[in-house]
Amino acid sequence: MRAKAPLDVDLEDKLLYGLTPMRLAYLVVGLVGGFAVWSSPWAPSPLRAFACATLVAIGAVAAWGRWHGRAVDSWVVDLSLFVIGTHRFVLDQRWLQRLRYRRPRPALMPPPKRPVVIVVTGRAPKAGATTVATELAACLAVKGYPRELWSVRDAFAGHASNPTPSELVLAVAAVEAGRVCYLDRGAGPSVAGVIPEDELVRRAAGLNQATVVAFPESAASKAFGDLVDVIAAAG
Repeated sequence: MRAKAPLDVDLEDKLLYGLTPMRLAYLVVGLVGGFAVWSSPWAPSPLRAFACATLVAIGAVAAWGRWHGRAVDSWVVDLSLFVIGTHRFVLDQRWLQRLRYRRPRPALMPPPKRPVVIVVTGRAPKAGATTVATELAACLAVKGYPRELWSVRDAFAGHASNPTPSELVLAVAAVEAGRVCYLDRGAGPSVAGVIPEDELVRRAAGLNQATVVAFPESAASKAFGDLVDVIAAAG
């Protein structure tokens, strides 16, 4: 007795226009996505038409596209498996560290209408006015305040002057916890900031650098930065 073995029994059924259920789903998804993009008013008509045509074309290529006798989705699967099997992805943690330690740059105050001079003086000898003046000048430069509009001048202890909005007087008083800075712009002195006692200030001076440059994350550097912002707001 002769018998013929059935061939092609493992092939997928074709439902419509020679498409299998999976490839018909590709086409339907592309058409539905294109219709959704076209019908939603998210952009002008030419841009929506381009996006709609792109999605429909991708769906059509995924449904009918073939290369070297193989369907497009088979090539995509094989290429993905090849990339996964031959490459190793390693997370670069350096950018995480940079993001972690990067301080947000504070917004600059509007530039003053006239140049502002900050006169730093001590309420008593050896109050640390020279150090405060040096740190303020460096902090202004670091924060991007233009030199032609903001400048710092050191004055001797007990310096007598008439504060004005364009010539601010910053008096420094030494206390047990650090230095208290009093700002006067003509209406009387008021506390503008407190600089804590910080060993890093002396270490930066030994390096012949400002603390805000040598140790920007120190408590004193942050206090100097806050003091500059208070002075800029007052000016």
